[in-house]
Amino acid sequence: MDFKRIVVTTDFSDDSHRAFELAAYEAKMQKSQIYLVTVLNDWDVPPVFLHDIANPEAIVQYRDQIKAKADQTLKEYAKTYFHDQAVTTHVISSIESPADALSHFANEKQANLMVMSSHGRGALGQFFLGSVVQRVLRSAPCPVLVIPKPHE
Repeated sequence: MDFKRIVVTTDFSDDSHRAFELAAYEAKMQKSQIYLVTVLNDWDVPPVFLHDIANPEAIVQYRDQIKAKADQTLKEYAKTYFHDQAVTTHVISSIESPADALSHFANEKQANLMVMSSHGRGALGQFFLGSVVQRVLRSAPCPVLVIPKPHE
């Protein structure tokens, strides 16, 4: 099976790195295009902003900073794990669930494979995978390779 377009997801947890390694190997063998992706939920508002909901500019500025940091981190991961391979980074900012956003992204890119770790915890302290991976498995338009946690 040819995997010419591979979506690799991350929630910035350590477990995501194992998915990068496997995806990088597969992409190198098949000369694939890699889409390195994370999802930020637009509904997540830190408690510090709840007292001042009348100041939407502060919330937008906060989200822009988080998105810029996520994009910078994805670019660092691309350099570290994918070296000279064809990689594009994408920060999806959405009101959809992470699973739906990832499935829609994979469909839009006509992905042949999605690679994700089985569990993780996002940079914002929220669960990202686990229940998300189950939903992605049901809705993804392509095969999904789930990298399990190592046995300790």
